[in-house]
Formats: sequence, structure tokens, C-alpha cells
Amino acid sequence: MYDYYQLKSDIELLSSSYDLTDIFSIGDSVKGRKLYTVKFGTGKKEVYYNGAHHGLEHITSKLLMKFIFDLCYSYTKNIKLRGCNLKELYEKCSVYITPMVNPDGVELSKTLKDWQANARGVDLNHNYDAMWKRGKIE
Repeated sequence: MYDYYQLKSDIELLSSSYDLTDIFSIGDSVKGRKLYTVKFGTGKKEVYYNGAHHGLEHITSKLLMKFIFDLCYSYTKNIKLRGCNLKELYEKCSVYITPMVNPDGVELSKTLKDWQANARGVDLNHNYDAMWKRGKIE
């Protein structure tokens, strides 16, 4: 299982391996864990990815960290990633990635196998209006 401590270790490895990313925290979880965010690029067009909204979604954190390492590796080796020129992407876009939005939930799901919520029992993505109902045919 990809947990908060593996994420933290990968963030440290990323920081020491590549100097082309900005790594910062967008806040802390209920239990005081950092909500790490990685920025790749300097462009005006902005894209945001996040993972592990639910505690059971730890695999999304690992996939996003792999994506970040692939971006950095391809950029430094000047090779295309799935047909994309990374130098051009870096200059035109800023890609923000928060690999683990709910680190407390991820840690709790190690022992509580069906746990999705955060440490307060709040299912995070059920607590903001994304206007989902607009897409439904009534």
C-alpha cells in the first residue's frame, strides 16, 4: 500500500533529484500531515491534478508521483513523453499536482478496510458543490 510515509519519501527524493519543480504544502490535514503539492512548469495555462480524495484511493497517489517523475525525467533527458514535448509544455503550462488530498484517510484505511473519509469522518468530495446535478437529464 502506498501510504503517507512513502509519499513523503518520494517527495524528498523528487526534491533532491530535480530542481525544476516547486514543492510546497497547501495546508495540513486534521492530524497535521502536509498536503504536498508539486508544480511543474512556468506557463500561464494551469492544470491541476489530485489524488487520494478517499482513503481507499492510495493507488492514485502512487500514479501521480510516477507521472511527476516521468515528467521530470523526460524533461531533463529532452525526450518526448507520450508524444508531448516537455520543454514546450514546461514553458506554456503550469501543472499542479497534489498527490494525496486525504493523507489521514489513507493512513486510517490501513486498518479500517472500508474507510474513505478523513480523520473527522468527513467524506471530502461530498462537501463542495460541483454542480453535478446540472449534468443530469431530468
